[in-house]
Amino acid sequence: MPIIHTLNLRLANAYLIENQRGLFLIDTGMPGDDRLILRKIDSISGKNLQFIFITHAHIDHFGGATLIQRQTGAPIGIHHGDAVALASGCTNVGQARGLGKVIQWMLPILNTIYHPVTSPADFLFEDGDSLEKFGLNAIVVHTPGHTPGSSSLLLEDRQMFVGDLLSTNGGIHPQRYFATNWNLISQSLERLRTLQPKAIYPGHGKQTIDGNTLAI
Repeated sequence: MPIIHTLNLRLANAYLIENQRGLFLIDTGMPGDDRLILRKIDSISGKNLQFIFITHAHIDHFGGATLIQRQTGAPIGIHHGDAVALASGCTNVGQARGLGKVIQWMLPILNTIYHPVTSPADFLFEDGDSLEKFGLNAIVVHTPGHTPGSSSLLLEDRQMFVGDLLSTNGGIHPQRYFATNWNLISQSLERLRTLQPKAIYPGHGKQTIDGNTLAI
């Protein structure tokens, strides 16, 4: 069974999956968070980073990817729907609601302060693609709405990493601040339910969600 290492970074979460083949990184936080992630990788003796999976192309999830890749040699993958945004370092939040409108106003300032070093992804995924060839028994699940290419990762033991589809900041709730298509959020949540994950790891918030008690 894989070991999950949770990294609660400045604005978002990243996760290291450890198995017999090595380490696999889900998201990379803001620019600058790469230093903490690299220290965590170095602390796991005898295991090298094999792959970096980006759930979606927002700066708080891809900000450290290229610098981590330069240090580890691990390839970067993302769903093809967010490939252009990742390569250009563009954070497209779409339509903002509630507090998201304030964050949207601040985004140009954040991009100026935390300008990420970016590069194109090495691998572009479609829904249902497997990461087995990289050493991880997991499939990519396209869960769009937050961004066109937002995707989750479902492990063989039914642990699931859902990016910003769900958050546990202020209780368990679906995405409520940003979406390029709000109608797709509910469809992605229904897809999540049908897959019946046993544990759900959100992009924001310190609580892991028990799939058996998921109520949205």
